[in-house]
Amino acid sequence: MEPDLMDIGSNLGDTIKYKNVHEELISKLKAKQDNITELLTRAD
Repeated sequence: MEPDLMDIGSNLGDTIKYKNVHEELISKLKAKQDNITELLTRAD
């Protein structure tokens, strides 16, 4: 995974970039949450 999970960046620019990547990933995961919940419900 890039950036590494625990990498906070070596300067402010890197840190802001990593924060934006993190927020984008969270947004993508939230968009798929309903599908995941539905699949897990069917599996039970």
